Amino acid sequence: MKKSTKIISEIILLLLIVSGVRYYIFRPAKVEPDKTVYKASGLSTNIKGTATKNKFISYSINDGKKHSVRIRSNSFAINIPSSNKEQKVTIYNGNVSAKIVVKASKQLADYQKFAKKYNQSLIASSLPKSIIKKANELKKAQAAKQTTAAEIARMSRTE
Repeated sequence: MKKSTKIISEIILLLLIVSGVRYYIFRPAKVEPDKTVYKASGLSTNIKGTATKNKFISYSINDGKKHSVRIRSNSFAINIPSSNKEQKVTIYNGNVSAKIVVKASKQLADYQKFAKKYNQSLIASSLPKSIIKKANELKKAQAAKQTTAAEIARMSRTE
């Protein structure tokens, strides 16, 4: 009796181990993002979620080129650059896929205006301090010397 119960318990234990190994090897692939709609925060959007089975997942933005990201501890994180248009991201894990929408972000400024201001400030920051000091002095002198329209009308032609 004791011998038969021992054999039965060993068989049950062996079956449990085999079924666990079988599930681990043949488990279905999953990909589950935390949300289905994301908003851009700053210059990028971070899409997070869980995935199983594979070491990498792949994704594409607006059905474009596929990129891949490593799965660590059954979790993934994808960093998508912001755009002023809505983006559709598709995440693939083997045969399984998930679709995500990234909302359009507001445009910070017109590119031409922003580039002009940025370039001016970049040039100004790289000038030597002596030139910056002279430029500020000239600006003050010009502001003090500016003549009004009435003064210009009173001046002679030679002035």
